[in-house]
Amino acid sequence: MNNYNNACTEVITILNYLEKEDYKKIPMDLIQALEHNKNNNYKFEFDWEISIKEQNLMRETKAILFNIFRDYLATKEQKQIIIQMQQNEREKKDKEKRKLYNNNVFAKKNRESKIVAEKSLANIQKDNGIKRIFNKIISFFKATN
Repeated sequence: MNNYNNACTEVITILNYLEKEDYKKIPMDLIQALEHNKNNNYKFEFDWEISIKEQNLMRETKAILFNIFRDYLATKEQKQIIIQMQQNEREKKDKEKRKLYNNNVFAKKNRESKIVAEKSLANIQKDNGIKRIFNKIISFFKATN
């Protein structure tokens, strides 16, 4: 079994402690999916004496519970706050990715441009040298005529 199956076990255990009114807000197909995917060999004890933040929950469990809360249990105001926070977090991550990506792209382009410029300069210098020799030869023949 993997972490997801253990997380489903933890989520089901916690949901079973919800008040019936809140429990009914969660779609039955979601509850059935969690039940179907839970690890029956994994034993999880939830301690109601301490807050949920202090519980030793798996990261996956926290994510599933967060989504259930946001989608089915949160008030409209809570939902708006959560959605705004998630949007801000996404924008922050996107900005960091763009900054990192753009810096790497420009650094790579600068290196490539430098290499191309150096090769072009070398070709021009070769061409100038050949032209000078060619011009000297031509001027020699012109002088002898």
